[in-house]
Amino acid sequence: MQLTNLFRRHAMLGLTVLLLEVPFGASAQQLSGLSVDPPHAVVNQSVANIISLSKDNDSFYCGLVVSMGDGNVREIRITEKETPLKVEHQYMVPGTYAVTVEGKLLIRGFKTAPACGGIAISTPVVIVAKKSPGEVPSVQDESEELRRTADDGDTNAMYRLGNIVAQQGANVDAARYFRAASERGHVKAANALGFMYEEGRGVPQNFEQARELYLRAMKKGNADAMVNRGLLYANGLGTTKDPVQAYMHFLLAGAYAQDQETRDTALKLRDQIAANLSKQQLARGQTMADKFAKKEIR
Repeated sequence: MQLTNLFRRHAMLGLTVLLLEVPFGASAQQLSGLSVDPPHAVVNQSVANIISLSKDNDSFYCGLVVSMGDGNVREIRITEKETPLKVEHQYMVPGTYAVTVEGKLLIRGFKTAPACGGIAISTPVVIVAKKSPGEVPSVQDESEELRRTADDGDTNAMYRLGNIVAQQGANVDAARYFRAASERGHVKAANALGFMYEEGRGVPQNFEQARELYLRAMKKGNADAMVNRGLLYANGLGTTKDPVQAYMHFLLAGAYAQDQETRDTALKLRDQIAANLSKQQLARGQTMADKFAKKEIR
């Protein structure tokens, strides 16, 4: 079974992006993509979740579940080829939500739909409050103030400004701010810039550069970077798949996480990787983690 890519921490925006690989077995259609339109919306605005599927054979009958991130869950039974599938939803409260779609075995009476195959996918959607007529958006005010502070050399302002412009889709500018902050020692900015290189956002995609930036942040105890770097090894992105290395990274992430969400997810990743390792591999991963913590993390 292919190693599971269970968690992606979007370090720039503070978003949790999940990529869960579940052994669904043989199925008709395979999940192949998920996007939201628009990715930034206001309260009560209709958001379309666009789900792409690809077929393995001539049968299209399968089930999936879409979690909107706000407690709303929708089960969908696909009875014919529907690519892309559009599922609309409205959010009532401002915030950042993770929309997740995954295959699910649906059983209703005597009708059973096998789970759609492929990996489950999640993507963020940002919902903001409606503005009153004539009101100046607070984000604009904050951006201008942050630009002035960033120009004065404040690395926190550079990092925060990078987050803001990234949400607006200005990835080149975001990478520039993250780079400026990371070169001055800002740990979260180094992790964010690594994510930009991994995804090819605002910079050419470069897994090796991403791995090095994550390592820089790891050595400062950043758990998000530990997770992100571990996923590179788990999925063989820019390197040979190495489950022991991935296990070591997730062990460290669980130990150094500063928030419960990151800790819980790191431990979930750790356990899922561990299920496919031998006792010798587990011991080696633990030894590697102990050695890294003692010699590298400052």
